[in-house]
Amino acid sequence: MSLHNPPSERHLFFDNLCIEMVQDVTRVMHRPNKTGLALIYKDRPWEHIPYFGNAIWSILYSPTEEIFRCWYEDWVLDPDGLINSDVDITDPSVSSSRVMYAESRDGVRWDKPPLGVVFEGGHNTNIVLGDSVVNPNVFGSPHGPTVLDDPFEDDPDRRFKMMFQHITSTSPGTDAVETPTGGQVLHSPIRIAYSGDGIHWTVEPERLDFGGLGPRLGDVMVLTCDVVRQEYVLHTRHPYAWLVDSPEGAPKTAAWSSPYWPDDPARMNKRRIFRSTSRDLIHWCEPHEVLAPDDDEDNLDDSFYSLASWSLSVARTETLRHPYPGNDLHIGIVNVFHQTENVMDAQLVYSRDGVNWRRTGQRQPFLGRGLVGHWDEMISCVPNVPIRVGDELYVYYGGSNSHHDWWVTGARERLDVPEAKDLSIVQHGIGLAKLRFDGYVSLRAGLVREGLFVTRPVKVIGSHLVINATCRRGGYIDVEVSDERNRVIDGLSRDDSVRFHGDSISHRVAWQSGAVLPENRPLKLRFWMRDADLYSFAFTDESQ
Repeated sequence: MSLHNPPSERHLFFDNLCIEMVQDVTRVMHRPNKTGLALIYKDRPWEHIPYFGNAIWSILYSPTEEIFRCWYEDWVLDPDGLINSDVDITDPSVSSSRVMYAESRDGVRWDKPPLGVVFEGGHNTNIVLGDSVVNPNVFGSPHGPTVLDDPFEDDPDRRFKMMFQHITSTSPGTDAVETPTGGQVLHSPIRIAYSGDGIHWTVEPERLDFGGLGPRLGDVMVLTCDVVRQEYVLHTRHPYAWLVDSPEGAPKTAAWSSPYWPDDPARMNKRRIFRSTSRDLIHWCEPHEVLAPDDDEDNLDDSFYSLASWSLSVARTETLRHPYPGNDLHIGIVNVFHQTENVMDAQLVYSRDGVNWRRTGQRQPFLGRGLVGHWDEMISCVPNVPIRVGDELYVYYGGSNSHHDWWVTGARERLDVPEAKDLSIVQHGIGLAKLRFDGYVSLRAGLVREGLFVTRPVKVIGSHLVINATCRRGGYIDVEVSDERNRVIDGLSRDDSVRFHGDSISHRVAWQSGAVLPENRPLKLRFWMRDADLYSFAFTDESQ
């Protein structure tokens, strides 16, 4: 007999793992609701192009300090240099970048405090790493920063970790590789910096190694950790993932983008997600592919930019490994680039082991682009793990009124679009969307017919059942408990169930008999529902 949950974990319904039977119940995918205008955007005289269109910013929340922190990249471009050369767009001869800092007490109103780290043009700025434009080429450019509040770190002075691509004109380990379209991609070394306050950073002198690649990666990185497996996880690009041989005599345009050959694995060069892990942040395995566009399901020009992921499992003192391998639910948000329209949106994915990812089956955006004329019309991307605030999840997203790359390479390609002719109209920002806690997917029963959902046998660790559910007016949920042979447990029948009519992310189910769940044995749950949504269930020892 197979048990379908690890102890004390929440059951969500991305797949059928815990579902034995349903009748008149459907699966519904939910989307967060955007709250309006950008919260963080260019509003300081020393900012050039705060770039929020990709995975180059991080927002973290500390519940003990009750503070939100944001680190983001400010990109300084030389338009004339971009037009008149064919170097990579991050080459120090045509661009530079710095890491900026912002903070908030409520996650909505943000401040960019003067930090005393970098002064520019008489201003005490919020720059925490990188050069002043009036004093360049001292440190170089920290490009593509991703920040982690490290749960494994015991030294408070090394609490925060930042990973970035360190671009200088003389970076050791830097090389340039020719792309299929004749341009060059700069491979500068990846470095780690650490900080106790998120403001004053020290760069780790030891070179990173990615399993024989040395310190080189692609320029998209999202750093997280797996507290169950006690390891750091990096979702990134392999530095040579798009370097394929073109067929002899194959034509190509002058575009910055690359050609693509469908159903030809030897020439797979689309942007896709690679995974690397480490125990010490220095020594990493070579990135391996974990999520790629599908030639049948995805469009010809769709590719995957970045992946932010998190696990619902919790660390336990008795074991460093998950007690039930394969039942460890990971949720991810993959940012999908639609190359022809040059726009980006976010889709939801999930995994049962953090390595093998699946789409949700409804390939609609989890977070779509804004309406025509809105600040996020062309891009809505989520490179950040959602943050729980009360009964909601705060989903921060990067948005832009400009296309993904037309404003950067458009002048060089002579594209007839406004943003290629005037960089001043290019605006990026960070917005906020809100979602019910665990509200990604629900099992829904309608108003006319009563629905029924029966779980597979699940092991009960805890004497109480907690559900995340909502009932519309007149709707209800009754719960009945049986053993694995479908025999109803005394005192836990539907007739004994205290009917739920409300809306709660953590309602403790009760029975009139006062009975509690028998622990440490497999049981089945039967949810009788009408005009209601069930988002998750879990077990707890708490009496309230």
